[in-house]
Amino acid sequence: MQLMLCSLLAMFFGPFSAAVAEQFPAGVRSTGLALAYNLAVMIFGGFAQFIVTWLIQNTGMAIAPVFYVLFAVTLGLIGSFCLIDRTHEAQLAVVDEDSPVEAAAHAAGTLNRVVAQGV
Repeated sequence: MQLMLCSLLAMFFGPFSAAVAEQFPAGVRSTGLALAYNLAVMIFGGFAQFIVTWLIQNTGMAIAPVFYVLFAVTLGLIGSFCLIDRTHEAQLAVVDEDSPVEAAAHAAGTLNRVVAQGV
């Protein structure tokens, strides 16, 4: 049972992070993903206990938290239809020749040649 549940979760969480990250342009992807995730957790997770308690008190039903979950699922389903496909957008970063990344790559290549030659 646990293997089946973990497999289902893996099928969801595997593409989830890539799909959510793809919603933002490459230049602001990290910031956009962090803000979107943290705001969602803060709003829906932070107020969950208050909302669930309020639902149970007002409806008198012990299964009232299901309504909160169904509301979140409905929002997620609507959001999934609004996903943007950025698969074919160019997302290559241009690196200056004088950048630290380029200098480090050059240094590593030089070191590899020295070690290979046994100098």
